[in-house]
Amino acid sequence: MLDGTWRRSYVMWNEIATPLLLAEWVSGNGDEERDITEKTGKFWVYERGIRSVYYLIYDPYREHLEVFELIRGRYQSMLPNAEGRIRIPAMELEFGIWRGLYHGLYAPWIRAWDDNGVLIPTAEETRTRAETALQQAVKERIRAEAALQAVEECSRAARMAARLRELGIDPDAV
Repeated sequence: MLDGTWRRSYVMWNEIATPLLLAEWVSGNGDEERDITEKTGKFWVYERGIRSVYYLIYDPYREHLEVFELIRGRYQSMLPNAEGRIRIPAMELEFGIWRGLYHGLYAPWIRAWDDNGVLIPTAEETRTRAETALQQAVKERIRAEAALQAVEECSRAARMAARLRELGIDPDAV
């Protein structure tokens, strides 16, 4: 946010630190994100002006992901691993394309995986998992309470049968 207003872009003169990773979603055919025109092209500005260590370009229409790493002042294209994801060592994450339902839309999305190849859940997925876990915990508690109640009822019945026997009454005959 800047002055209480949401913004979608990095404004270098308002920021305190250079971002480790800049991510661009392609608008148009992707030329704008790869523009190396001195002082005005996005690629040039990110590489030479902002100098972000990593620059990610995602084209959701072509389902194509590119990541560049700043090496000796120039962006070098990074190669994907066998799973088609690109590892960012400084973040201990891999970025790749995941196809699935998110915010009600089935589409290809940029997602992150940890160093063990485990997909990092979205907030929605985390909330859903937590709700499911809570529902399971409630069901388990209800089952445990029912089992405890059954044990208590059996114990009560056994005490009553013992008391009837003390009084000379056969509880099985009653």
